[in-house]
Amino acid sequence: MIKFSQILNEMAMSKEFIDNLRNEFLQIVSNTKKLTNYDDAMIVKKACIKWRDMLEEYLNQIRDDLNARKTSPKANTEWAEYHLNHLGPLWKFAFEVGHFPLESLEYSKKYYGKLSRVAPGEMATDEEIKGSLFNIEKINQWDAKVRRFARPAWKFLYELSDWTAREGIYGGGAESIKIQKQDSFLIDIDGISVKVVGFNDSDVYERKNFEHLKEYMKHYVDRARRVFPLLLRRQLPIVFNFTGGRGGEAAKYVNDHIEMNTWATGSPTDITRTIAHEMGHHIYEQMLSEEARKEWYRLIREDRIELDLRDIIRQWEEFKKTHDSGDKYGGEFDDHLKKTDPILYLQLTTLLHHPEYKHYNLLLAGNIKEYLDAGHEPIVWVPAHPVSGYGGKNEEEAFCEVIGNLVAYGPRTISPEIMRWFRTIVPEFKLNEQKEGDSSWISNIGKDEGRQLDLKQLSSIKTFKGRSDYIKSKLVGGPWGRRITSGTGREIFELPNGKILKLAKNPKGIAQNESECDHGLQDMYGDIVTQIVDCDENGIWIVVEQANRISKSRFKAITGLDFDKFGHWLNNEYGVNKGRHQVYSQYTITQEESQLMWDNEFANKVISMVVDLGQMPGDYRRINSWGEVNRNGKSMAVLVDYGLTEETYNTHYNKR
Repeated sequence: MIKFSQILNEMAMSKEFIDNLRNEFLQIVSNTKKLTNYDDAMIVKKACIKWRDMLEEYLNQIRDDLNARKTSPKANTEWAEYHLNHLGPLWKFAFEVGHFPLESLEYSKKYYGKLSRVAPGEMATDEEIKGSLFNIEKINQWDAKVRRFARPAWKFLYELSDWTAREGIYGGGAESIKIQKQDSFLIDIDGISVKVVGFNDSDVYERKNFEHLKEYMKHYVDRARRVFPLLLRRQLPIVFNFTGGRGGEAAKYVNDHIEMNTWATGSPTDITRTIAHEMGHHIYEQMLSEEARKEWYRLIREDRIELDLRDIIRQWEEFKKTHDSGDKYGGEFDDHLKKTDPILYLQLTTLLHHPEYKHYNLLLAGNIKEYLDAGHEPIVWVPAHPVSGYGGKNEEEAFCEVIGNLVAYGPRTISPEIMRWFRTIVPEFKLNEQKEGDSSWISNIGKDEGRQLDLKQLSSIKTFKGRSDYIKSKLVGGPWGRRITSGTGREIFELPNGKILKLAKNPKGIAQNESECDHGLQDMYGDIVTQIVDCDENGIWIVVEQANRISKSRFKAITGLDFDKFGHWLNNEYGVNKGRHQVYSQYTITQEESQLMWDNEFANKVISMVVDLGQMPGDYRRINSWGEVNRNGKSMAVLVDYGLTEETYNTHYNKR
């Protein structure tokens, strides 16, 4: 057992502290008026991101302090909750500061279509691309925007500082908020040098998270050793950041090391894929010859084909003739396309990361129609053999996605054409085909001494009764797990590692499992639903993180929302999306209370998921559809049962 000794630099959140924070911000943004070129603008962007990360670290500590004051006899509980609920503009301020309008040259110089005059197969010079990326008008707009967000942010911080230091019935207990800046330490994990930043060994959740990280790192080492040993021979040190907010990047390659935020390390497969992907940047930029990079660039660029977005609209119109879902944005068609034409679906996801199209969300047919109605060009370029959505960003990211998928999941996730190109570019890649063929990215998650639950074997069993009996023989009746409940579509089990297994009993359950395992849902709304750990490719079972039960009062403490009002609001807005009228009442929800819901980020995210993905929100009004999880030391309210879509309901439940 490793023992850690932390040295904490502690500061009071006083007027002087806020003055210094404000002066640092003003010093950074004052440089925008002097910018004349890309290189200077990139220096300002990096300073903004660093300052944003620092502010988010402070906001996490302020939130925790205010949560503690809600139960402290020294502070006024109502005022503590008032300040807690008004932290939103500060998070928005931090978000905007970190989004300085400038793309990185390293990621942009090889984007297809970035310069209209550059055809596939040709390369623009660095200076040409820098010139296209630097836009002083956008920078000035950003400057005005962040200054506008800054004014109420500073006002609130000063008021908060005064309140915490004040005694009396309206005071915060005459005790200033303490801000801690945490030191780091180094550790060796299976031969990999790891630097840990911001770890607090007095926090039980962070200790548990760190123990998981060590286990997950072993999974990465094992997979890399079996699939791509070159990664370990060239392995870079890794920095795990326990203080990074979700507004920052999940991970990034920084020349001589890899930086990762711990919120992005939810499972062994997650961390394996992420580290392998970032190591891909190291191999691409430091190990490949210039000739090899040019050849990979040529292969990826020449793999681009034309896609006519009008064809997508025509398919959508045909689909709507037999599917009257009322979804004006095409979420049901999106699900249909993913099942019937996965290559086309994946090609569309590449547009989500293309610099020219990423702001239009062209994955949804409704958005494509709006894009075309606005007069945009209907022909776009997409890869004929897409690696992943993110791999469509540029050829270097495609290279890294190949490595990430290979190490995490195995070669079956890569098309034969891409594998052939990859072997040409990286001849050192030697996959032990027989050994890899005997394994699977489906983990034996239920493994424990004495009994083993083999998920691969579970998938091979033909009947529901046979699968259920197999699970019970491995889990129930001992310390290895237990059955929690059973519904009309699924049977739910707790695995020995604390995860939850949902076993489909019939087509209803399979449809719900497939809905919850949707990668798009997990990518866009992963912070309001339980995270998927593993899935059967046919929807027979899924494994998810476990959430604790949550009460209505706890739900309000985390989200700032009255649960019953939130349920009425969801029902109202879902009805509006279906063409019904708003219903306001003092017994359900008033118009003023409805506006407060729209001002809440959490509520906005939930209704977006409902509308965008064709969810049925009726169950969301029951508190047992929700749970509480802790991620990176932060308590979060999440949906634990969200597989019932309109398509599933109409197909399997609404049979009249």
